[in-house]
Amino acid sequence: MGNDIEFVISILPYFIVLFSYSILSLTSYVSKSRVFFYLAILIIILFVGFKDIMSPDFERYAYNYENIESFGFDALEPFFIIISLFLKSFGFDYYALFFIYAFLTILFILLGIREFSEHYAIAMLLYLLVPGFFLNMFVEMRQSLAVAIVFYAVGLILNKKRRGYFFAFLSIITHYSAMFFWLIFMIFKKFFSKKYFLWFYVISLVASFILVVIFRLDLAFFNFLFMIFNSLTSFLPFLQKYLTYLALVISGEVSQVQSQLIKNIFYILNTLFLLYVLRYVIKGNNNIPMADLEKDNYLINFLTVGTIILNISFYIAEVSRLAYYFLIFQIVLMPNIILKIPNFYIRYLCFIIILLVYISMFIKGLFYYSEEWQDYIFFNYKNILFEGF
Repeated sequence: MGNDIEFVISILPYFIVLFSYSILSLTSYVSKSRVFFYLAILIIILFVGFKDIMSPDFERYAYNYENIESFGFDALEPFFIIISLFLKSFGFDYYALFFIYAFLTILFILLGIREFSEHYAIAMLLYLLVPGFFLNMFVEMRQSLAVAIVFYAVGLILNKKRRGYFFAFLSIITHYSAMFFWLIFMIFKKFFSKKYFLWFYVISLVASFILVVIFRLDLAFFNFLFMIFNSLTSFLPFLQKYLTYLALVISGEVSQVQSQLIKNIFYILNTLFLLYVLRYVIKGNNNIPMADLEKDNYLINFLTVGTIILNISFYIAEVSRLAYYFLIFQIVLMPNIILKIPNFYIRYLCFIIILLVYISMFIKGLFYYSEEWQDYIFFNYKNILFEGF
C-alpha cells in the first residue's frame, strides 16, 4: 500500500500541471481572454525551468557548465558555451542555465504555433502530451530547444519571412543535429511542397518499416553514412560524435528506444489517417483557404519523413532523436486537419479518441527507465523552488 501511495505522489505533479493547463486554457477560450492561457504557460515554465537534476544528461550539463572554460565548439555547441559563460560571469549557477533553456523552448514552440495554426491551446496541449517533446525537456534540453527553434524557423520560411534563415542558423549552433534537418529541408524543399498519391505514402511508410525491422537493410544505409562522415570529420570535427553512434549501430552495440515497435506503428497509422482526412474528407470544403491546405500538405510530408526516420533508426535510440525535427509538426497538423472535418459529431469523436491516445502516450512516457541511472527518472521530480517543503 505504501509503495502505491509513493507511486501516485511521484507522478502527481505532471498531472497537476496538465490539469491546470487544461482548465486555464478552457477558461481562456470561454472568457475570450488570453491572460488565463499565458498563466498556464507560466506554470509550465516554472515546472520545467526550476526542476532539479533528475537524469544523467542533466548531471552532465551541470558538469559542463561548471567546467565550461575547458570545452571547445567541437565538443559543445556555441549557444551552450556562450550562454554558460554569460551566466557564470554574473555568478549564476547551472540552475539558471536550465531555466533559460526551458523558457526559450516554450517560447519558440508558442511562436512556431502562431505561424502554423490558430488552435494554439490544442497545439500546446499536444506538445505537452507527446513524450518526445515535453518530457524530453527533462532529459535532452539542448536538442529540445533546437527542435523548438527549427519549428519556428520553418514557419517563418514557409510564410516567406526572411528572418527564418537566421533562426535556422541559431538552431544549428544550439544543437548540431539540426544541421541534418536543414540539409534535408533545403535539398528536398520542392518535394515537401508536392502532393503525392496515397499509395506512395503507404508504400514508403510500410516498406521502410519492414525492410529495417525484419530485413535489417538499415545496416547498409548506416555503413554508407559512416564512410561519408569519416571523410568529413577532419573538416567538421563535431561529426565525430555521430561517427561514434554509427560505429555502434554497425557493430550492434546500441540501445533501442523503449516501446519502439508500438511507437513506430502508431506514427505510421497516425500519418496515414491524417493524410486520408486531408485528401478525402476535407478536400471539398470550399471554406478552407488554399494557402492553409498547401501549408498542411507541407506538414503531412514532414510527418511522413519523420516517421520514415523513426523506421530507419528502429534499432538505435540516439539516431531516432533526429525524427523529432519532423515529428514536431504534428502538434499543429493534428488540430488543423481534425477540426476541419465537416461533420460535427465525427469531428469531435475523432478529436476525443486522438486525445485519449496521446494521453496514453504521455502516461507510457512517464515510465521511461534509464539504464544508466537504473531508475524511472520521471518518478523523481523535484522543484528547487519548493526545497525544504
